[in-house]
Amino acid sequence: MEIRGGENEKEFFLEVSGHAKADKDGHQYPCAKISVLTQSLSAYLFDRLGEHAKGIDYRGSQGFLYIHVKKEGYLPEDLRDIRTMWGMLKAGLDIVEYQYPSSFTIAWEYEN
Repeated sequence: MEIRGGENEKEFFLEVSGHAKADKDGHQYPCAKISVLTQSLSAYLFDRLGEHAKGIDYRGSQGFLYIHVKKEGYLPEDLRDIRTMWGMLKAGLDIVEYQYPSSFTIAWEYEN
């Protein structure tokens, strides 16, 4: 599994492809944990922003997730909330990476 995510001047983004390798006992915990975290972000975006959700490009299927949220048109408080959730996602994925270092690769890209 490969994960790429972050934030730049124009958008927040998350791209996940493939499946995480099973742990040493053959369990699929890494993949399940990543799925819970990424799907929670997706649900939050649509639930929190509701009818104001705009500029969200969401595509997902088994072994693939693509979320890009364009910043243009969002109120500062919405961007703050999205940034907070993105930070929580990053923290959660970093913990899973620490627990299962050989199960997937992750790259974070942030521009100031």
